[in-house]
Amino acid sequence: MNFYSVLYVILCRFDMIYILHRHKYMDTFYSNLLRLFGKEIIFTNMKYQSNDFKDYLQIKEEKEKIIGENFSKKDLLSSYLFKKFYFDKLHPIVELKILFQDLETNCILINYPNILKYISKKNAFYDKFQFYNTLSFVDDLKRVYFFRRIYFDKNKLFFKETIRLFEVLINIRFSFEKREKHQILTFSKSINNATTIPSRTKNMNELEWLENTELKYIQLDPTSKKVFSQNTSYHLYTLHPMEIFSYFKEIHKLYSETVTLEKIHPLMVPYIFDQIKNIYFINKIIKTQNIKIVFTSVDGTYLTNIMNIIGFLNENVISCSATWSLNYFPQFSSAMYKNCDVFFAWGNYQRDLYLEAGSVYKTILNTGYIGDYALDKMKTDTEQRVVNFKKEKCKIFSVYDNVAGDDAFITYQHYNNFYKGVIALLKSGKYACVIKSKLNTIDTYLNEDLFQELHKHNDKIIFQSEHADLGPAMSSDFIYALSMSSLGNIGSVQGKKTFLYDENNLVVSNEKYLSHNTYIIHNIKDFLDLVSDTFDYIYEKDITSGIDSFVDGKAQERIFEYIYLLLDSKEENKLIRIENANSIYGLKYGQDKLHSTFQKKDC
Repeated sequence: MNFYSVLYVILCRFDMIYILHRHKYMDTFYSNLLRLFGKEIIFTNMKYQSNDFKDYLQIKEEKEKIIGENFSKKDLLSSYLFKKFYFDKLHPIVELKILFQDLETNCILINYPNILKYISKKNAFYDKFQFYNTLSFVDDLKRVYFFRRIYFDKNKLFFKETIRLFEVLINIRFSFEKREKHQILTFSKSINNATTIPSRTKNMNELEWLENTELKYIQLDPTSKKVFSQNTSYHLYTLHPMEIFSYFKEIHKLYSETVTLEKIHPLMVPYIFDQIKNIYFINKIIKTQNIKIVFTSVDGTYLTNIMNIIGFLNENVISCSATWSLNYFPQFSSAMYKNCDVFFAWGNYQRDLYLEAGSVYKTILNTGYIGDYALDKMKTDTEQRVVNFKKEKCKIFSVYDNVAGDDAFITYQHYNNFYKGVIALLKSGKYACVIKSKLNTIDTYLNEDLFQELHKHNDKIIFQSEHADLGPAMSSDFIYALSMSSLGNIGSVQGKKTFLYDENNLVVSNEKYLSHNTYIIHNIKDFLDLVSDTFDYIYEKDITSGIDSFVDGKAQERIFEYIYLLLDSKEENKLIRIENANSIYGLKYGQDKLHSTFQKKDC
């Protein structure tokens, strides 16, 4: 609500107004002004139910429907760029449609760019929207949001996009250095200020196995956009001075090929230029360094998916991808839109998620959890910290929470109810716990009274925030995890009794994939009743679940064993190389561990 919206309401003679987002500074003034003109004001809010996830699922499906109706006929790379842009930018509009479609309204006035302007939409509800685009002073209540954040950050978006186009074109470096040849281009986060190929964290290094081979590879860091080799590092946006004119010429060509529509939204122009710049430089690395394999494992970045698509479209390159997360929330669906030749899944659950996302592929291989190489090290590190708990003969449980938000599956209420179970066990005096908090943000999500209550038991709590840390799970008597926690599920297949707190019935919908060590609970009472049975529990690894097909600590060995087969092949046709590697992999690990677009050969 601002002066423009107040004037619009008065001039258009609306009698009843629902106010959804309030002005941060002048909400009371504008409300009283409208009342002076006889307007009835009803303050409302957007709230997702803690015990149901259908609203968010419908929002995802509605966005995908609109995108599919508009951009399905574009080429693969252009299609991805348009789909990703609109999947994010449509959210504030589609969210209103799903959550308020039953509310009788004549007009929806929103201070947001008209993202619908150049795309077709077949639902009459969208005709109610009236867009205007002024500075926004909406109060975000200092809450955590996912896709709705783009609405609250509208001002930043405007200024950012204004300067982005110029920055994109001129942000380049020059070098006369000639690059040596490499076989593999990898994509993973590095430590800060590294100058040669770095490891990630002690628990998250998807290149652990590769680093102990003689294969020549380079690593692109998505944050710094630095490219690391064994001997040097340089920025992705590096040109030889003589390439400057061909650079601008190629950028123009790529833009013309990508934007085939007569009109696109103005916000797309700098966005498209930014991405085609990435396309240009990734293509340059692949060509000049004779790259044969592209391998990514970082989710949710443009560069990840662009690298995979470029590799998929290049007849001389094989595009491979893995992931560190189960990616089970619908808001992660675009992260699974990888479009690679070969996807390395933990097990059947990730395989099916990939297929559901509609990504192109040639082969999906079940290889196991990519971080399983570090289990023993993580367990040893944590056991050194819980030794006093064991001396006191406490039962130790590990806690794996997840990020919560006002527009996500895990709501604040869901998160707070989950932690009531932690506090209830600690109050009994029989238990101690290791809390592995997602992004270490407990104080952000917990209500003040629960936060204070939790810290009354600090003598029985160890907090850990290391990424991908399974040490707490492997060192505890049982696991208590929020929703479809990635690490909670990995701990379960490793033999630990695991309670998944499923207030919104998301876990139940995936029950067929879960380990037999997993117990789904919907409320704290059920959890407390079941915990007592843990004392006599027999721990046994589970290789029959859909989470991890192997549970043997050799996932990376299988991944790079397969990549070795691809590199070692004398075939020039990449389809034949993949098919031959599949035959060998299927013979060794079983045909049920691969899903291919090829006709299966008799082995």
